Amino acid sequence: MFTDAIDERTIDIAEHDYFDTVRVVLTEDGRITGAVTDTAGGERGMELFLQHRADGTDLEMHDATGTDQQTGGRIEITDGFITPNIPDQHHEQDDEIGFRAGTVTTTTAPDDEAIVGSSVTIRFDMLNFDPPSAYLPRSNDTPLLERDRFEVYGAELPDTEDRIGKIKEWHRQLRTGTLTITQEVNGSPVHQVNHAACTIEPIAWLLGFTQGTMPAPIRATITAIDGEEPAWQFEKWFSTWRADMGSAFTGRNIVRANDPFVFLDHGYDRFVGRVEEYKYRECLSWYFDALLQERTVNAKTASIASAIETLARRYAAFDEDVEGDTDAVIANLADELGVPVDDLASFSTGFDESTEWNNAYFYVGTRNAVVHNDRVNVPFDDLFTDFEAALTMFRRLIFHEFTPPGERDRYTELNNLEPRDNRFE
Repeated sequence: MFTDAIDERTIDIAEHDYFDTVRVVLTEDGRITGAVTDTAGGERGMELFLQHRADGTDLEMHDATGTDQQTGGRIEITDGFITPNIPDQHHEQDDEIGFRAGTVTTTTAPDDEAIVGSSVTIRFDMLNFDPPSAYLPRSNDTPLLERDRFEVYGAELPDTEDRIGKIKEWHRQLRTGTLTITQEVNGSPVHQVNHAACTIEPIAWLLGFTQGTMPAPIRATITAIDGEEPAWQFEKWFSTWRADMGSAFTGRNIVRANDPFVFLDHGYDRFVGRVEEYKYRECLSWYFDALLQERTVNAKTASIASAIETLARRYAAFDEDVEGDTDAVIANLADELGVPVDDLASFSTGFDESTEWNNAYFYVGTRNAVVHNDRVNVPFDDLFTDFEAALTMFRRLIFHEFTPPGERDRYTELNNLEPRDNRFE
């Protein structure tokens, strides 16, 4: 399933030094792979071929343009590179040179095509995405997120549940659903898709937090203009968007009912407005790392500690009254966001409240042991409980960061995050 083809293009390359024809395939796990089926004439093509056969690789990146043999559409390839041929995929031919690409854009639209004053609908095929299900009083045709100039819907595939089961079993990326955006933006088809991709990026990060696994688009298709199918085609394949596996849907669900819908509505504008200053991407990336199933509890502790400290230091950077030591910046963050920590300190088996450290920094002992390799023998029980409590603290921090205090009672699960000892479950 992971390497099955979603779509395929055979491309006649225009005026390239190395190749004449390239076949590319978009796979279910989001890769753009294929082969150079004809090299350019002259010695360079043969040299490239021989180099491939000798060492199986070519690190030089290539951008190329061409024509889709089937549709006659114009194609742009970015970040293409030579790879060893993969004999168990698609069209096995021993004399082919393997090929990968960063993006492939195909269009049959006129060169001067511009969409002005119309609504444009773009569907994104998504990896690692568990489309939220709406409960009363919402209906299943309720948008995930709606703003004045756009609305976004999530949808399952016919076998999404089975696909998520495959991700859990194999810990590999797989297409599981779609995000469809309808927007009012003036510009060419390529501008429409690029703008839509920027719009859904914060949605992907915020949903990644709630589901513990980062969703990522692998294909964008313009499907309608003012509700009607366009007379031309435009499609872009991605293999360059970050897709963090995280818990791969195996962790405890931290959202129920309408929580994802409300969280997106509350958090989207704040994420967009503060993402650079407050390093949300970095914080959430550490969080995804902390959820990786194959990592040791030491490594998970280091990751979640980095996630908390990254956000804490961004808050401290905008308040000159906060001292620079780690204990002070973490206490300031918990205080600024109103995050309760006393129960987490009590849950921790390694924290001694009689020490100089504040309750918000209850995991200081295990954090220092794994980050600085202190010569302290930390018992596994302490490592485990500190990690679970610190993970809960980070989740509370992110929840409070993106939700107004007076609105938190609207959540079914996110407003009641508790640590738990699940070693024996």
